[in-house]
Amino acid sequence: GTKAKNDPTTREAAVMTATGSTVATFLQMAILVATARPPLFAVLAPPLATGALAALGYMIWAVLRVKAGDAPPDVRKRVVSVRAAIVFAVLVGGITLLSSAVAQELGTSGAVVTAAVAALADTHAAAASTASLHAASRLGTDEAAFTVLLCLSTNTGTKIVMAFASGTRLYGREVTLGLVIVLTVAWITWGIVRAVGI
Repeated sequence: GTKAKNDPTTREAAVMTATGSTVATFLQMAILVATARPPLFAVLAPPLATGALAALGYMIWAVLRVKAGDAPPDVRKRVVSVRAAIVFAVLVGGITLLSSAVAQELGTSGAVVTAAVAALADTHAAAASTASLHAASRLGTDEAAFTVLLCLSTNTGTKIVMAFASGTRLYGREVTLGLVIVLTVAWITWGIVRAVGI
């Protein structure tokens, strides 16, 4: 977003990069849930797959719009961040404890709300805690799947705010359009899966 604001000629490339991170979010979520709770992944695989494909499609559309000579924003960061890993571990543990406590006091709805709010900061940690609650039989499969998708949705709200805060309005609108399409596809797929009983 900052790159798009500072150099408007890189807007399409910046949108492409932002959308590419959404593809990664869905793939990471799939790996996380599959590792933590395979039975839950069996239900979430279709919406996560179609969401990732929708994000990939939007990214390809953004790539096709990049003018010759434009390049993706130059990102020079370490591949592994120790600090991010520690924060993630603390969030997973904290959210799991908080969700368990809330679930005991307020039931399933309390755990769902807690995870969704926590996902504003980190959707992966919230999903990991949801998988843990499912493994402990504190959340049913439908409730857990709904919660993971809700976590993706609330985290998307954070991404939208960040897109508008860091970039131009046009950049924010284009990123938002892609995110809304991706979430819509994922939720519709989940609804179809539930309707047909896959």
